[in-house]
Amino acid sequence: MGLKAVLFDFNGIIINDESIHERLIAELLLTENLRSQPDEIRKFSLGRSDRACLTDLLTYRDRAVTNAYLDQLIERKSISYRNYLEQLAQLPLYPGYFPIIVAGDEITLSKPEPEGYLLGLQRLNQAYPHLNLQPSECLAIEDTCVGIMAARRAGMQVIGVAHTYPLHILQRWANWAVDQFSDLELERMQKIFLQEPLQSQV
Repeated sequence: MGLKAVLFDFNGIIINDESIHERLIAELLLTENLRSQPDEIRKFSLGRSDRACLTDLLTYRDRAVTNAYLDQLIERKSISYRNYLEQLAQLPLYPGYFPIIVAGDEITLSKPEPEGYLLGLQRLNQAYPHLNLQPSECLAIEDTCVGIMAARRAGMQVIGVAHTYPLHILQRWANWAVDQFSDLELERMQKIFLQEPLQSQV
């Protein structure tokens, strides 16, 4: 069984925007009269959806909000994100792009739950039914520990890219790790994939 598909995380892998999200979340919390530390925001935000992040941050601060109000907060943050990107002369994209996308608002359970990766696999099978893709034939590219956990729970092997966490941290979670996105080589990934058995899921 060989490598048939590669699934990429978006934030921190395709676009270098983790720091943008952290800044916007901090600004949003200030409008709610909540001041938070950068480490606190990173703990709850990295690799997770806005809904999961804000829910956990507010709960951590003993702030209860309705689902309707949470939807408003998410919308405000989304508008701020779009406005921020529109002001940039060039998007902070890492090289490359993709035909099939699973957006965060299409899933109900945020990482480390595997739902996003399983939906990605389903869509790949719909687009390319002749491949009959199985999770064990897929490789995920991730930059956060919760993202790596999600892919592993989906039954996929994972390469960690040290854009957000240090390499030595990702090496503990992923099947393999590299310093940066440009270090990924398809031919090398295929060889490693064949040599390395799938490790136990986390």
